[in-house]
Amino acid sequence: MNIDSATTATGQAEDEARKRRFVRLACVVVGGASLAYLLASPWLAHRSLASLTAPAIFLLTGLLALGLLRRQGAHAAGLALVYSLCAGALLAGALIGNVSSTSIYSLIVVIAMADWLAGPRHAVAVTLLSLGGTLGISLALDAGLLQAATPSRSVTAWVGLALLLMVSAFFSRIVALAFQAQLARSEQLRHALRLQ
Repeated sequence: MNIDSATTATGQAEDEARKRRFVRLACVVVGGASLAYLLASPWLAHRSLASLTAPAIFLLTGLLALGLLRRQGAHAAGLALVYSLCAGALLAGALIGNVSSTSIYSLIVVIAMADWLAGPRHAVAVTLLSLGGTLGISLALDAGLLQAATPSRSVTAWVGLALLLMVSAFFSRIVALAFQAQLARSEQLRHALRLQ
């Protein structure tokens, strides 16, 4: 085995391990934030059970992805995670009757996760699903097929937004660290090539 193939194999193994850690952390963070929101819901004075849909779906999605991570690996778990989060956010937006809800805003994070975990084609697919789903919700609201959301209390909206912002900051830091590791590996390869 030559140096190039050994380096490629090592890089792929490191990338797989990094993605496994990311999926595990994503499941813990998303599941933990959703569980915290569900536990705090009696004090947030929700007007309907529909507002608890997104956290419940996100919690179940995290558990599903953790199970797949053990059995199938990071790619399958990443695919399940991003598509389930996308579907859950759109379903919650439809049930709540609002395209400007925290669950819909979480699609921004889901698209970024899809790009890194599953590749650019899946990021494009999740983007198209998000655009189509939010357009469908908007048209259904305008046609009177969905009940429009009643405005939530400011504190309730803030808690959801705060959780989304914390999760976004956490994920952006992980992606930045992965990018820095990739740059460091490229620099090591460049140095090894110069030495040869």
